Amino acid sequence: MNVERYLVVSAKKSYGSYTCNGVRVVTNKPALSRGEKMIKLRMELPDALFAEPELVATITIPEDKVNRPVIDAETLDNVKEVLENQTGLSISIALVEAKSSDRTKVKK
Repeated sequence: MNVERYLVVSAKKSYGSYTCNGVRVVTNKPALSRGEKMIKLRMELPDALFAEPELVATITIPEDKVNRPVIDAETLDNVKEVLENQTGLSISIALVEAKSSDRTKVKK
């Protein structure tokens, strides 16, 4: 993309040297006031400068790095006790191993 604009610099002389009062960019050739200078500005900008990046992430967890949760009898007893105290019901809890085919299913 080629862009052509005009840079207008405003300066004021103070004690023998100039100080910048301001800078502006305009599209069309400007009419200049006293103390202003124009600089024609040409920019060649690649389209890639404006392209939004596409971010992609892939996360892979190897099977041998998966730690299966360990639920012991004490944990089951604690869960049972809390549920019975909260609900007033008599509850039976059993630990059931998942089938290997159940562990490989992924819900999307």
